[in-house]
Amino acid sequence: MGGAVSLDHNGGFASIRVQPQEYGLSEATALILRILGDGQTL
Repeated sequence: MGGAVSLDHNGGFASIRVQPQEYGLSEATALILRILGDGQTL
């Protein structure tokens, strides 16, 4: 799963909503996210 965030129209916010069982996570006790930026600052 992946995506992109755009700063167009004052954007820059991203969200995701899924049911844990859709990804076999119903027994999970933690979730690790790897988030990469492009180095830009406002």
